Amino acid sequence: MPNIYDIIRAAVLIGAFIFNARLDRKSWMLTDSMLVGSYGLGYSLFPGSLLESGGSMESYLVRLFGAIILGQVLIWYLTRRTVDDAVVGTILWSRLMGILVLLLVVFQGFWQSRESPSNKNVWFDLLGFLLLLGNTICYLVRGRYAVGGREQKGPVSIVLRIYFLILFFSGLCCMAFPKVMMPFKPLEKLDVVIMRSIGAVLFGNSIEAWYAPSWRSDENKNAFFISQILTSFLFCVTLAIAFFIEGTFNFREALILHTGVVPGMVILVGMYFIWKEGRDGNAMHSSYFTRSKSS
Repeated sequence: MPNIYDIIRAAVLIGAFIFNARLDRKSWMLTDSMLVGSYGLGYSLFPGSLLESGGSMESYLVRLFGAIILGQVLIWYLTRRTVDDAVVGTILWSRLMGILVLLLVVFQGFWQSRESPSNKNVWFDLLGFLLLLGNTICYLVRGRYAVGGREQKGPVSIVLRIYFLILFFSGLCCMAFPKVMMPFKPLEKLDVVIMRSIGAVLFGNSIEAWYAPSWRSDENKNAFFISQILTSFLFCVTLAIAFFIEGTFNFREALILHTGVVPGMVILVGMYFIWKEGRDGNAMHSSYFTRSKSS
């Protein structure tokens, strides 16, 4: 049974999201970053609050999930003043698809195991994601943001396409083959749900990489790359905590898991090309090719 504290914090959360939905674009992008960032920070710093009986493996996966959330929050914050509506539309559609898939895999996991989560914090977090889904739909309807359109030629777009493939297939593999993606430890039912949730968020991130070549300013693309660097850095920190402090993995396992960061280093190549184009005075491309119309 929920106590008065649970009722109060749920009411505050609902009120915060309702208030946020009524703000202008720049304001709600800022407050939205703070709201979602608090979730990501909570997952990273206090994984045990979500899983009261979880072990070191569950803590590692929850921290990894929080790292991806914080990376998403960073691009939301860095692009809050953008004048390119396609950037906002892309991020919103990315988040919409990521949350929908996340909720699907979570509820499917609980239905398949015939068990409902006993920890009240899990229900509180699900409420948060449902409210975030509602806010995202509200923003899309209010702003009528479009995605796609004319894509810019050049090496930066090629890097973004490569990174899309990395995120897309990583997300699919985490959702379809969670035990293959984490072969070192036996995964419990809850571990599988968390792994699939990680895959859902990675799948949502891939949508940003797919449409980013149509963003007009390289500054926005650079913001995307920076957010992915933060995610990779936090992944390494999470792995270090699991290895040095919690003893989740041995040296060989930790070393192999670190190779998961290597494909993401392609973003450094993208940032180099952006820097090179800016140095040459070509930060804004003048040539385009049309792949798709705005949708």
